[in-house]
Amino acid sequence: MLIPPSVSFSCTFEYDQVKYNQTQNMFGMASIKAPIYVEKENRSSLDIIAVLDKSGSMSDKIELVKKSLLFMIDQMQARDRLGIVEFDANVSTTLKLTSMDNGGKKQAMNCVNNIKLGTTTNISGAIIEAFDILANRGGNISPTTSILLFTDGLPTVGVQQQDKIVNIVEKLYTKLNLQNTSFSSQTNCIYFWFWRGTFGKLFDRDL
Repeated sequence: MLIPPSVSFSCTFEYDQVKYNQTQNMFGMASIKAPIYVEKENRSSLDIIAVLDKSGSMSDKIELVKKSLLFMIDQMQARDRLGIVEFDANVSTTLKLTSMDNGGKKQAMNCVNNIKLGTTTNISGAIIEAFDILANRGGNISPTTSILLFTDGLPTVGVQQQDKIVNIVEKLYTKLNLQNTSFSSQTNCIYFWFWRGTFGKLFDRDL
């Protein structure tokens, strides 16, 4: 009898040990690995902007973020492109939109491994920077585009009200004028995820 390959599951926690007989809240990274899949047809390329919170409050979570990003980079293909924006009080693009061939993957992994913790949390500035990268990208624009925001908390620098941040996203989205491009509305989304339940899923919009 042919037994189909199984899906494996693992979980990594931020602490290796906790005190005996004491309740402890902690973050974890769950990984699900499916059997190797050989594509019969090439999927569309990806343009992804990873926006990373490196503020002081990320001290006990930054290693999980790094592991997640390194895994994502490893799974990307040469036709995909990745950009990395880091932020604390300041915002910087540490990796411009780069093809994920072997050289590009090496650059991206170096950027991730070199992330150092900073100070406060300028989410609005980081969002504006990510949109600016998309607005000025050249080459063959991917039919599938995503902005992924990794943060653990609330903004403490720049625009701090949730509704105003959403308004910024709406205006920048409109300014890109993506409806006049070849994007498919079924495959392009901007995802802003906050780890803390205060915001939940802030914005989800087809491009």
